[in-house]
Formats: sequence, C-alpha cells, structure tokens
Amino acid sequence: MSSISVLTLKTLAKEHNIKGYSTMSKDLLLITLMENGVNVRSHLEIKERKETNPEPEKSKAKKKETSGGKKDKSETEEKKPRTKKEKPEFEQSDMIKSKKECYVFKDDKSDKFWNIIYERSDNEKQKYIIQYGKVGSSGTESKNIETSEKIQKLIGEKIKKGYVKQ
Repeated sequence: MSSISVLTLKTLAKEHNIKGYSTMSKDLLLITLMENGVNVRSHLEIKERKETNPEPEKSKAKKKETSGGKKDKSETEEKKPRTKKEKPEFEQSDMIKSKKECYVFKDDKSDKFWNIIYERSDNEKQKYIIQYGKVGSSGTESKNIETSEKIQKLIGEKIKKGYVKQ
C-alpha cells in the first residue's frame, strides 16, 4: 500500500462528518478515521485504480454536463496566465535629442537626487529614464515611455515636493 496524503485523509474525514479534522496530524487523522469505521485502505485502493486507469477527457466533460445545476466558473472559463507589464528596453543613446534635468532634495533627514533624461521630439509618446536615490550612490534607474505632458507633470510633482533644479 502506497502512502496516503494528509489532503486525502482530510477529504475522507470531511466526507464522514468527523469534526476537528482540519487541525489533526496525519497519524491522528488515520486513527480517528479507523475508530469511526472508515476503511482507509479501500479508499486508497480506489484512488490508485483511478490514477492508473484515468477516464478519457471526453467522458469527464460529459459527466460535468449531465450533472445538472449551475456550472462552476472554473469549468466554463480557462484561467489566463498573468502577464507582467513589460518595461521598455532602451538606452540613453537610443533617445533622439535627449535632455537631462537634475534635481536634489536636502533637509535634516535626507539628501537625495532625482534625474530625468527625456526625448525632445514631436512624437506623441516619448522615452524617458529616471534615476533617483541617495546622493553619493548610483541610485535606481527606471525607463518608460509617456507623453510629454506626463513627463512635465512628473517634473512638476518633484518641484512641489521641494526638489531644486541643479
């Protein structure tokens, strides 16, 4: 007899209305199931037979359809894998007529910089690179593509926060 998983034991306990099964260890689940007259060995043998002789996919689909009632959302829709929003890959040398603006913010608690390098072009969307961090460090770099209005808004927000152009 192969080993039985805790999940299978918990499923059996639930099916047989055994209370407190969710917090029981594997050994305690086995003992409790046997004390309640559950033949764990027969359930395991049935599971092994299903694993070695799986039903064809078509018959499974028919069983779901004929079971009646409402369909589970997972049955009707395939899960789409989440895609990460890809950030654009470009270098400063790829940017046409680039302009660099450097800003610093210094007070009692911090001494940091914020630099923006952006295209000065007539394109609707423009590439830009932002570098920021503590003065004296290499900082962090972020690349993106935005409209010139959004780029100017970013610069305006930094000025409002107290950054001073160098």
